[in-house]
Amino acid sequence: MSGTGEKNSMKGKAGRIEKILKRFEGLVDEETLNMLALYAMGELDLNCEVKNVRFYLSPDRAILHVKLVKPETGIDECRILIRGDMLEYLPKISAGSVISVSGSFAGDVFRAKRLQILKHKSEYVEGWVVDAEDRVLCISSGNTCLSCYTAFVSNNLSCLSCEHAFVSACGVKVDRDVFVAESVKVENAKPSNPLKNPFKPVEEAKACNGRVCVEGRVSGIGQVKKFKGREYASLHISDGSGRVKLMLWNDLSVYRKADIGSHVQVFGCRADGNALHCDEFTIIRLVQ
Repeated sequence: MSGTGEKNSMKGKAGRIEKILKRFEGLVDEETLNMLALYAMGELDLNCEVKNVRFYLSPDRAILHVKLVKPETGIDECRILIRGDMLEYLPKISAGSVISVSGSFAGDVFRAKRLQILKHKSEYVEGWVVDAEDRVLCISSGNTCLSCYTAFVSNNLSCLSCEHAFVSACGVKVDRDVFVAESVKVENAKPSNPLKNPFKPVEEAKACNGRVCVEGRVSGIGQVKKFKGREYASLHISDGSGRVKLMLWNDLSVYRKADIGSHVQVFGCRADGNALHCDEFTIIRLVQ
């Protein structure tokens, strides 16, 4: 679009927004008024710098919190929803990435129809695969643990069938300490990185910041509750160091089978200083 055409387009959008504000001012609350104004903008092309990325499964989608490079009619920041085929771009989108998107607002969320990456920086991680399930690898490196999502990896993931494979992965780290991989390769283990016991004592784990692996015996079973229509539950597990609460936000299959005294191993749960949170990127095992 030429400079003159772009200016005329913005003037037209500004005019529609002004009419909306005048017509509904005082009749609806400010939040609704803002949503109506965003909807009136129609389809937009935005250039944005990504501030953070939150990735979800079931259904697969990502929410990008972005800062606009060129603010549109009073909008400095917004949230962008990407899903479907556009999720293939996710291994190249992280904090600091610059993207161009086309789409429109639905409520206060911008629904992207097209996406282009203008600037990105990949990261590399390496470590031992201590467990794997479906599209998630739990990678242990030294004293840290990472949940690595592999659905976008094009090469053959032989590490999924190799117990304790040493791997390197290229991709990006997104919110909730999830690494979204673009490629994963099985490497020869380095002498400086021997495989260590990935499990932390529960008393130490709950004070950590990030993802950890723990194991212990079930010492308490909470009730199933609902939040926004989704079920969640809790278990308490204990080891020789203490006792910690496991919040189960996603898969309740282990919860339904567990009993007091059951041996549980948890790979890649998130510690918040108090409890351990098990989400869709956590692997939980009942050990027989």
